[in-house]
Amino acid sequence: MIEAGKHLGAFSIQLVILAIRKQALHICHTQAASAIGGSPTQETTKLRMISKMQHNPVVQESRDTANTKGLVEICSQIERAFLYDVGNAEELAKVVDTGMDLIC
Repeated sequence: MIEAGKHLGAFSIQLVILAIRKQALHICHTQAASAIGGSPTQETTKLRMISKMQHNPVVQESRDTANTKGLVEICSQIERAFLYDVGNAEELAKVVDTGMDLIC
């Protein structure tokens, strides 16, 4: 019974982790869409101002591309972590389900 409680607690924590990762994915995808779509974020606006001051549009384009690639990589890392955590949650769900069957 104590063991089942520990698994249930672990499952609850895993669900919280999944909710946090889901929110992080939402934020990341929003930022990436904004960067790709051309909506100016504070960082993009700052980089454009620096580029104008340097009178070099190539520098700005290069920085925007690097920024977008960085966002895509971060999103990919978060997605991989989310999928890994989904697997953990599924395994914990099986253990919790089995434990609950034994109690009832």
